[in-house]
Amino acid sequence: MSTWASGKTERTVPYLPAREIERRAMALLADYERRHGPVKEPPVPIDEILELHLGLQLEFGDLRERLGRPGVLGALLTNERCVAIDGHLDPNTHPRQEARYRFTLAHEVGHWVLHRHLQGATLVELATEHTSHSGRSRERQRIEVQANLFASCLLMPRLLVRQVWRDIRGGDSPFCIDAVDERSSYATLRAVLRSVLSPYDERGPDDVLLEHFSRPFAVRFQVSAEAMRIRLEQLQLVIRADRRR
Repeated sequence: MSTWASGKTERTVPYLPAREIERRAMALLADYERRHGPVKEPPVPIDEILELHLGLQLEFGDLRERLGRPGVLGALLTNERCVAIDGHLDPNTHPRQEARYRFTLAHEVGHWVLHRHLQGATLVELATEHTSHSGRSRERQRIEVQANLFASCLLMPRLLVRQVWRDIRGGDSPFCIDAVDERSSYATLRAVLRSVLSPYDERGPDDVLLEHFSRPFAVRFQVSAEAMRIRLEQLQLVIRADRRR
């Protein structure tokens, strides 16, 4: 078990397996569908899930000033039943931030579903922020990883992902990066990326290539190419090595 501090109070952060996190995300989506109608195609209406279904208030503002911390994108205020989003993510004024805005909303919904019972303070220091994993405590990493996985499952439900995969790919076969034809554009791009990317870059050439591959799916789900690539790998629709070799 891990602990997470809210103000001066230590709170236990239980381990949750990925399957349980996905189950809770799908339970929320199913409950939304029972009350408001089925989600037959992407994108998942995360704004409606947050406000109409869960009854949470959504507001925008300067979170750096409000929290006294730089780089914060979103925060959950449990006692006020409010999700606060930094103004630079407002898709009405910054449409290019739509994907990040949607993932931040889903992340905070994940905190609401998974972690609100852990909190004792009015302002919950559960924020999506630009912080490296090495700069976080193990407890903070756990709680943020759980919210990220919840967001991924909610925005990219496996049944919808497989539906779109068949629409775009024409079947259920996974895409294996090691099995691409050497004459294909993917092989050419992979070779170029290997020659220009530094080995010290956070993302390797295969990450960049797979995000390029994932972009048409990301557009359909209104998420980032990185988030889409991670989800496709989780569902084993994208694999890096041919296990038969």
